[in-house]
Amino acid sequence: DVAGNPVPFGALTVRQKQTEFLTLDDVNISNRVDAPFGDGIRLLGYDVGLSAIRPGESIPLTLYWSSDGDVRQRYKVFTHLLGDVFNADTGNFLWGQADNEPAANTRPTTTWRGAEVIIDEYAILVAAGAPPGMYRIEIGLYDPVTGQRLPVLGDDGTPTTDHVILTDIQIE
Repeated sequence: DVAGNPVPFGALTVRQKQTEFLTLDDVNISNRVDAPFGDGIRLLGYDVGLSAIRPGESIPLTLYWSSDGDVRQRYKVFTHLLGDVFNADTGNFLWGQADNEPAANTRPTTTWRGAEVIIDEYAILVAAGAPPGMYRIEIGLYDPVTGQRLPVLGDDGTPTTDHVILTDIQIE
């Protein structure tokens, strides 16, 4: 009020508490990658639940991220299932995709703390019309406003590409 006395403003509901701080000692990463991206982000590795799958099913994928703790930009992660056969529905070789901010939109990159491991899970739905064959899982990060992909850095710190190919998946 005008006299400077406290006035009730409304109720506050806390929907999510701070997540536990995980380090490399707390996680078991089946497939180590250690791919450095721009902005101090690093893909530590991944787990994939299946090596063979059918069209219409989902591929369970877990990514493990870390950073230097100073990420000032919010990035989305893209996960692509790429085949050798052109997909007329998508106009490219994409047969499955899942994009979102890390950890189902609950851990924007700007909330990452230095040396923390972020566990980031996806279910990549394989298109119903995907022909049998070998496919690749490609991942990366991008600016959701501009669509600009974050570069993957080489040993000397210069950009080399804008994605990482993780593994092959057999579509039956």
